[in-house]
Amino acid sequence: MKLIIIIILCLIILILILVPAYFGMFTKVKFSEEMSGVFTIVYKPVKGDYRKSGAVMDDVFNFLKNQMKIETTKGFGYYFDDPQKTNKDELRSIAGCVVDKNINKSEIEKAGYKTDFIENNQAYVTTFPYKSKLSVVFSLFKVYPALAVRMSADKKENLPVIEIYDIPEKKIRYIIFKDISREKIISRYYE
Repeated sequence: MKLIIIIILCLIILILILVPAYFGMFTKVKFSEEMSGVFTIVYKPVKGDYRKSGAVMDDVFNFLKNQMKIETTKGFGYYFDDPQKTNKDELRSIAGCVVDKNINKSEIEKAGYKTDFIENNQAYVTTFPYKSKLSVVFSLFKVYPALAVRMSADKKENLPVIEIYDIPEKKIRYIIFKDISREKIISRYYE
């Protein structure tokens, strides 16, 4: 009986280590400074809890796939406010999909969606493994504290964060523009 209990405890401990490891909990997060790359986005503004962004990404994905016949494999959220300092109902973000081909901007905007072209800018960049939505939860505990340390060392604060969920590459890419003011970014999406 003692042996069975020991085996069960060992299995539980093994699961408690392997599951978080699989979803990225032990990933070392290091930000590099590099050019962000250019990309086109189709999105909707989101006001309120950042948890709403997943449903908006799904909505944009389904619209692009079913109405526009555009396949995309990258969702994104662009988060403008610090949830530690801003009331949950006042949080501002945009969410949608990154598209890799030319789009009919006017047709997309007639349907109630928005488009933008993100230019190549100097940015803090890191990646985190993406296995499922649980990876997103673990990334909150790893990426954002590392980002806070990096921005504090560079005397920056409260910069908006882009999270790109790259499904085929199985990673989340975090991009924080270094030299574009928070106010300028927000005014671009929230007039």
